[in-house]
Amino acid sequence: MQWNTEIHAGFSTAEPWLKVNDNYSQINAENQMQDENSIFNYYRKLIQFLKESDIIAYGSYVEYCADHPSIYVYERAYKNEKIFVLCNFSANEITYDPSLFPKEKHTILANYKDQKGGILRAYEAIVWKA
Repeated sequence: MQWNTEIHAGFSTAEPWLKVNDNYSQINAENQMQDENSIFNYYRKLIQFLKESDIIAYGSYVEYCADHPSIYVYERAYKNEKIFVLCNFSANEITYDPSLFPKEKHTILANYKDQKGGILRAYEAIVWKA
């Protein structure tokens, strides 16, 4: 594990029997924790959302695009709330019909900073609240 920028990536002060990857000064746990846009912090936000959302635990579930081999799209509804989850599991851009979703929505979580209406980029995931 590359923990930080210290010698041997902070794993040990002893000489490791396997060489530490040369990128340890850029790619390490400490940097991930400090970068609000890192994968580490993305998953922290996702876990926090899942823990705090009654809609995830108790909401009804409706799947969209069930026959599509590369995307997973669904709606959860609970009380007066709805969320929409769109996930592209492929390395290619995928188009979807934006009219399936309400115009009035806001992004709860996304792995790209901006969104292209009607297009899911490679491995893009979006959670909208309506």
